[in-house]
Amino acid sequence: MGNKKDLAEILWRKFRGHPAKEYLTELLEVIGKDKEKKVIDEAVKTILKDKKLDSTDITFLLDVSKVDFRSS
Repeated sequence: MGNKKDLAEILWRKFRGHPAKEYLTELLEVIGKDKEKKVIDEAVKTILKDKKLDSTDITFLLDVSKVDFRSS
């Protein structure tokens, strides 16, 4: 693979197909940690558009602190 661009593309597909903190970390190591907020915001927006949340999506949202289940 040797090509950083190809690796980034593979990691993007992996992350988009299965958003998880570990995949986020791998992706950011290649594309730059400075893009973390943008990547997380995009992922959260995509997850919340879907009418069916699965446990993986919920775990990711909790891992990136985008869901707060505390009562108001």
